[in-house]
Amino acid sequence: YLSAMQKPLAAAGPGALQPDVQAIRQQQQQLGTVAKVLISFSLLLIVLPITLYFITKSLLFEGFLSIAPRQSYIYAAIVAVVTVHIILAGFVFFAFWEGGTGKEVPDAAAKQD
Repeated sequence: YLSAMQKPLAAAGPGALQPDVQAIRQQQQQLGTVAKVLISFSLLLIVLPITLYFITKSLLFEGFLSIAPRQSYIYAAIVAVVTVHIILAGFVFFAFWEGGTGKEVPDAAAKQD
C-alpha cells in the first residue's frame, strides 16, 4: 500500500529520489553570498558610526572648527546617527535589488503543462 504522495515517486523510478545536486550547490552559494553581505553590513553598523563619532568630534569639530566640547558631542552624535541611517538604507537597497536578479520562480499552473 502506497500513500498518495508516494505513488508519483514510485512511478518515476529510483532516480526520482536523488536530489538535484546543481540546485543544492546554487542554493548554498546564494546563502554564502547572503551571509557575507549580512556580516559586512553588520560590521559596518558597529565600526563606522563609532569611528566617525570620535574622528569628527576630536578632529573636525573641536580641532578644525574650534567648537566647544559640549557642542561637539551633539554634532558628532548627529554624524553617527546619520551614518547608521545611510548604512541601513544601503542594506535595504542592496537586499531589494539583489532579490530581483531575473530568476523568477515558475508558477504552479505553468508546471502542470
